[in-house]
Amino acid sequence: MNDDREVVEVTYGLQKFSPVSYQTFDVGPFSIRITKSDHETEEQAFKRGYAFLERQARVAFKAQLADFLQNVKEAAEAARGGKR
Repeated sequence: MNDDREVVEVTYGLQKFSPVSYQTFDVGPFSIRITKSDHETEEQAFKRGYAFLERQARVAFKAQLADFLQNVKEAAEAARGGKR
């Protein structure tokens, strides 16, 4: 393995979502450092890293959304004097 291979840093920026009016949750930012393979360009390495981050952001979005909606439900119930 050549230790002199170029490293490309890739960032998936902060995404804000508002499935309920006036309430938001965030996904990201995420970053990764990709070691460029001998056979690929910096752009190809970037695309490979970004594709990985997009997949991870999708996983994080699903988890964050589920938590967010549960929190909204619990807050609404508490506001109505129900479950606390």
